[in-house]
Amino acid sequence: MKKVLIISNAALSNTDSNGRTVANLFNCYEKECLAQFCTYNAPDFSLCNNFYKVTDSDALKSILKLKALGGKVAEQEDNSLTQKTSKSKIKKTPLKMILREIVWGISFWKGKRFKHWLAQVNPNVIFLNLADNCFTIKLAISIAKKYSVPIIAFSTENYYFKDFNYLTKKKSFGYTIFYSMIKRSYKRLQKYCIKCFLNTESLCDLYKNEFSFSCATSYAKSNLDFIPNYAVNKEQVKVSYLGNLGLNRHKALIEIAEALNSINSNLTLDVYGRIPNKEIEEEFNACGNINLKGFVNYEQVVKVMHESSLLIHAEHLDDFLKKDLAFAFSTKIADTISSGTPMFLYADESLAETKFLLNNKCAFVATNKSELKQTLNSALFDEQKRKDIIEICKAVSEKRFKCNSEVVDFINAL
Repeated sequence: MKKVLIISNAALSNTDSNGRTVANLFNCYEKECLAQFCTYNAPDFSLCNNFYKVTDSDALKSILKLKALGGKVAEQEDNSLTQKTSKSKIKKTPLKMILREIVWGISFWKGKRFKHWLAQVNPNVIFLNLADNCFTIKLAISIAKKYSVPIIAFSTENYYFKDFNYLTKKKSFGYTIFYSMIKRSYKRLQKYCIKCFLNTESLCDLYKNEFSFSCATSYAKSNLDFIPNYAVNKEQVKVSYLGNLGLNRHKALIEIAEALNSINSNLTLDVYGRIPNKEIEEEFNACGNINLKGFVNYEQVVKVMHESSLLIHAEHLDDFLKKDLAFAFSTKIADTISSGTPMFLYADESLAETKFLLNNKCAFVATNKSELKQTLNSALFDEQKRKDIIEICKAVSEKRFKCNSEVVDFINAL
């Protein structure tokens, strides 16, 4: 197998959604042939043996101390502090993003240790997970030139195409500067990238029309056991939402909870996830039939998915988020469809994830508030429809989410 250097902000992980998305693409790859450069999260050594981590803080302190910080992560290293710190995310602004690029551009963090580690890795291929930064692209290009190796890119977002300020939602000259930096970096990548994989067909079409490199679709992969769960038990109904509670998603969940209450006052919505702030917590508490379950680890997530009657995914339907999330595809969708428990989506029809679920007929979908009650009622109590959707989910999962990684197939064919 070829030696692959993965460059991605999130460390490979079975728990963090970003880390798991990339890790699942290399499920069938020999971990001895993988190495990763990352900037946050505790690496999972069950997925890869060789991690080099430099955090934003390391990059900044390396300038102040005039020496390289960060380094190879030892398997026995206690990463609990790193894990805890990574959860406290600093709110992004255009100015902060520009300053971040300047800090990473001053290469004090690239000391002898990093160069020695890179020489030991001696990669045959670079796998670059694209994000809303320039420094990982610059790093990938510099290594590709030094070792005369190709870059394979992967993206789950449309940052290159976001000509609006998605960071603070305000008009900003700073965002104009930051956006021009992103566009230049992505354009420069064209010369060195031989293939770019996108996680939806909609995003793939967008990239194909803009860039000269070859593009293909590679959906997120899932390791979940498919356990068919279509039987209706009116006495034990468990409706669950697991995931991020930002982006005003709580408002959509409250509307779903209210619709459940109108069907039957005994129906409740279990919400698993970190509450972003006190205001959101108060809004949830004001809704009588929402049970706040807090954050649970990935093992518990899988257990809840298999024990639930219905799994919820929702996006708040305001105009800005319709634009911001137009090409987003939640990492949770692959696991949900692959779990065997029916899925219910409440989101605008223009979103990529809505189009996917409607086109494949593998979920119960309500695209507006007037459809909520009827669709929820069918999703919970129409056993034949539940069975039909579960059977389609199995086929979709095997075709899209359980198949061999298109990324690994391409690397092996090089």
